[in-house]
Amino acid sequence: MFVDRSLAFSACSFTRAVLPAVCDLSLLPSHAAHRLTGLRRPRSLDWNMKPQGPAKHFIVAFLLALVGYIFFYQTIEHQRTRKGPWQVSFTQGTAGAPTLIIVQPKLAITNVQISFPGETLPVTNSQPTITTLFFAQPRPVPYDVPFGKCVFIDTTFLPGTITFDLFGHEIELLPRALIIDCEEHRWQPNATIPLPHAARTTPHAKP
Repeated sequence: MFVDRSLAFSACSFTRAVLPAVCDLSLLPSHAAHRLTGLRRPRSLDWNMKPQGPAKHFIVAFLLALVGYIFFYQTIEHQRTRKGPWQVSFTQGTAGAPTLIIVQPKLAITNVQISFPGETLPVTNSQPTITTLFFAQPRPVPYDVPFGKCVFIDTTFLPGTITFDLFGHEIELLPRALIIDCEEHRWQPNATIPLPHAARTTPHAKP
């Protein structure tokens, strides 16, 4: 009995002395502590804590595509509209002749006048009026404007190209030049171009 009690006492003492030291990871060698602490968590925990892979990739790709679309759209739209549209005023000159006044500030085109001295407008009791049109948006052609019709309009990149049929004359506004009855004229600020009376022709819309 004495031996058994001694063995029991020795085992109990060993357990009390060794077990805390084993549980204390700081007392273990570095490689052993790393193995104990580096155990992987169950896959079920990672699955519950993180979003599904395909859904996450789809959301990221969608956001990148949306940002790219907005950036390129704004860049192209700025390039398309930065110069602004043609500004064309329809009025009467000092002698009462119908007069076209063309302005495009970004191209330094100011107060270019085309007059029609051989033409008349309907007589009214009011003072001569001025009608200014801004050609910024496309629309089906031909359509009516003062003095005649607009038979062609291209506003893809402003100011674009505008073609009128006015009193039998074809007048085309291009950024590089003014074309009147197939004859090219350089843009000159404050220029005045009188046009003689022309035989009426039926306007045809450009394809």
